[in-house]
Amino acid sequence: MSIESEDNLLLLQQFEERCQRANLDIERLNQENTNHGFCLKLNAGNDTIDIYINHNTVKLIPKDDIFFETIKKISGMSDFHAYYSIEDQYIEAMIDYEDMPQGHYSIYERLIKPKINNEEENSRTFININDGNYSTLKLSVGLSTPTFSVLATLKDPISQPKIKEYSSIRIEQVTISSHEQALKILEKVATVLILELNYSTGVSIYLSDQGPYSKSLSDLKAERNRDLIKNRIQCKPTVDIQKIYEYEEVPLSLYIHAFSEEKMPVSQYLHYYQVIECYFPKFVDKEALRIMKETIKDPSFYECQETLDSNINDLFDKIIETIHGQNEKDLLKLTIKHCVNTEELKSFFQEKEDRRKFFKTYNKWKDITITESPLSEGGDIINKTAIRIYDIRCQIVHTKNDPTNQRKFILPLSTEAQKLGYDIELVKFIAKKVLEHCSKPLEL
Repeated sequence: MSIESEDNLLLLQQFEERCQRANLDIERLNQENTNHGFCLKLNAGNDTIDIYINHNTVKLIPKDDIFFETIKKISGMSDFHAYYSIEDQYIEAMIDYEDMPQGHYSIYERLIKPKINNEEENSRTFININDGNYSTLKLSVGLSTPTFSVLATLKDPISQPKIKEYSSIRIEQVTISSHEQALKILEKVATVLILELNYSTGVSIYLSDQGPYSKSLSDLKAERNRDLIKNRIQCKPTVDIQKIYEYEEVPLSLYIHAFSEEKMPVSQYLHYYQVIECYFPKFVDKEALRIMKETIKDPSFYECQETLDSNINDLFDKIIETIHGQNEKDLLKLTIKHCVNTEELKSFFQEKEDRRKFFKTYNKWKDITITESPLSEGGDIINKTAIRIYDIRCQIVHTKNDPTNQRKFILPLSTEAQKLGYDIELVKFIAKKVLEHCSKPLEL
């Protein structure tokens, strides 16, 4: 064994001992050998935050017992990149920035700090609270505190370990009695603070989600990027286009715009839905034409001259009912039915294991829709897909207060919005199929 390997093994052994002294919940990844590393489990309500420690990342952890005693008092939040302490009365949560590639430190130093007139040489800016009801509350924004930085880096390890600094908001001197209360406080206070920061700095800031539904939006984006890189490596450096198609301007514009809204799930979902919605009149007309063709092909339609006028009137009434008698949900079903076949839809749900598991597991999406899963046994998968897409659309759009409706709205800064990742993939898939179905060969 090399000297470096011996040092790493010693660090892992010392880490285990310190965790045991602090009564932290850790598991060996291999019961017989500490060299395989550990899983540190932090309480997160009914869930746990699992932090994996190996011979590389163990070097990041402070070697004093104070750090481990601090960790003992911390709980995590499975909904956000956030930690809180009931004993020390604080919540700290990571924030991200829309379309800002400079990195957390540069963004805070160059964009946030100067615009809120903080010229002091420190890494956090405290926010003045003039509301007498909350004058004891301490709010700050800036670079993450040392303990938070260590935990966040361990959740996002890099090949050459180094503690990374993240941007965070911190709520201090706040009484917390439970995980649910901590989450509620974070959502409410963070919303106010983020709105003020967005207004005063012009930077699009939001709470960083931690993917409570198998994978977060950022995870799904990273996965797509890895697939793109993999495909580039495996494929020749050219793109083969079999046919060039022309698309209608309005739905194409909506579809392209939705691409840019990776960090705004509610808006992205609605724009993909609007792509489909653009074609509702087209498929009502198609359905009316189908009814007319089927009817006049039937010889009985002309069987008797005396009843021909009546038959024509009946046909006319049937077509009018088709055009005016369908609600939006019916129109969505009709559009999907014309553009996507059952096998294509099944293939979409089955092609990725994580996606299949998500749509099969009610607890993963019960906060965003109560409709039946498209993958449930029996019934028409196209109808169930349309009902799901429409129901989520309604939870986003219909925000008027209805005392009889106990369901939560899907609001832009809500945890429900962060659970839309796989459903955004679904509505995007349908939108793409509708665009393709309604395209035509390019004419120059």
